[in-house]
Amino acid sequence: MNFNNSILIVVSLFIYQLFATGCTSEKEKFVRKFSEYDFNKFARKSFFVRDFEGRNNPIIFVYKDNCNGFQRVIIDSKLDSIKLTDFPGAKTDLDCWNDSLYSNELAIQFVKLDINAMSVDSNLNAYFNVLYNEQFPHLIKFSDKKFITGEYKTKWEQITGNWYKLRDEYE
Repeated sequence: MNFNNSILIVVSLFIYQLFATGCTSEKEKFVRKFSEYDFNKFARKSFFVRDFEGRNNPIIFVYKDNCNGFQRVIIDSKLDSIKLTDFPGAKTDLDCWNDSLYSNELAIQFVKLDINAMSVDSNLNAYFNVLYNEQFPHLIKFSDKKFITGEYKTKWEQITGNWYKLRDEYE
């Protein structure tokens, strides 16, 4: 191996370590920020920042367990209010969305959390994506340790308490 190859390998390893550490620290900052936050009010719903209208108005897609379709909510970030809400999916079951005003309020709260994607299941386990848009979750806050089974034991590692992160080799 010549000197130039050695330098290239060392620089590559340094860049990889810098990137890996940066991602980990973002996750750890997130966990510290939300360690005591109660996500139960978001139960059985998923929220994704889909895009932005203009520069600052997030377009949020809200999905609800057992409902077909989704709700689109555009938030006026200057006023912390709803600019538009609709159900653009052709297969949206509007009867299932009878609590859409509550979903609107939750969408505003979601935007204030500054998270790209979040889902809370019926067991109150909360799944987060803080680095990418609409990818698989890379942070989970389990509501109870009894839900840490199967692949959660092998592909996930504990950060602190009931907070787990996806192991680096699975990201």
